[in-house]
Amino acid sequence: MELEFLYAILFFLPVVTHEAVYTGPSAVAVDHSEAKDPSVCQLQPDIGPCRAARHQWYYNITLRECALFVYGGCEGNGNRFEKKKECRKLCVKKEKKDPCKQPMDPGPCEAASDRWYYNEATDDCEMFTYGGCQGNENNFATEEQCRAKCVKAQKPSSTSSGVCMHPSDSGPCRARHTRWFFDLEDRKCKKFIYGGCQGNSNNFESKQECEEKCLEELKSFGICGQPADTGNCRAKYQKWFFNPRTRKCETFTYGGCGGNSNNFESKQQCETVCLDELTCNQKMDVGPCRGAFPMWYYSVKLDELTCNQKMDVGPCRGAFPMWYYNRDSEKCEPFDYGGCKGNANRFNTKAACDKKCNKRGF
Repeated sequence: MELEFLYAILFFLPVVTHEAVYTGPSAVAVDHSEAKDPSVCQLQPDIGPCRAARHQWYYNITLRECALFVYGGCEGNGNRFEKKKECRKLCVKKEKKDPCKQPMDPGPCEAASDRWYYNEATDDCEMFTYGGCQGNENNFATEEQCRAKCVKAQKPSSTSSGVCMHPSDSGPCRARHTRWFFDLEDRKCKKFIYGGCQGNSNNFESKQECEEKCLEELKSFGICGQPADTGNCRAKYQKWFFNPRTRKCETFTYGGCGGNSNNFESKQQCETVCLDELTCNQKMDVGPCRGAFPMWYYSVKLDELTCNQKMDVGPCRGAFPMWYYNRDSEKCEPFDYGGCKGNANRFNTKAACDKKCNKRGF
């Protein structure tokens, strides 16, 4: 009887094996992201020893973003989140608009990775030690990446006018970018090596960009944009010329023959022609305000259209002595007009031609 009772007890007792489901505290997913230390973000994902298959989020230090992984259900480490937004809240800092303007930030973690950041104070890329998590977007794996993003993006200082009057300036940095500048003396666009920061605005990515800006700007100076030219003879006459770089009339020694039209007897004569010309040849500017006031401005394009046209005798067979402006020789020259058609580059007298096209009339 006693033996039968013992068998009955053993039969009804629960059998405990190692296959039991884990019911410890780690099996239940709880959001502890608020209490977690940011240093967990640099840990590698850990699935733990259990065999469940739960999709969780972890911070991928290489991608610098939150990614999915399969969690076993117990143990593991703190780099594990129920939701992506919880992971991003702790480990990913919000990106600002311009990474190059953000300060150097190593972040709260304690890894030691050599990275590069752009220093606005020195206008250069410098090395710093990154902790491995958070920080900001002013954080680059190589100096080249930093320069490509920030140094190259920084435009040299510029002004609204006189861009092409500056000499070439490589700046203090040591990169080697091939750029173009306008050489005022030779009146040509030339190559130079740009260091990558500072310098001035006479700095263009291509020859075409340089010519489009500077040859057009030079036209606005007319004869006053020509360099001082002593000519071929050896006399020594003190004359005046307009220096577009300083925007002032200055003295030079004239040899007595040849040279060009930027040559005046007096400072007053130089200023009368060139300073007035500068005013009249500026582009029309409506300004930033939104009023609507009817005003007048001088259009240099009308003169350019007239004076840049080629000499045209027309189809008729007359022979009327006229004058036209030769843009190659930069002088007014005589020709015989046929009497009909032709174009606007035609004047009855040399004085009228000079007044319209040579801008001198002396």
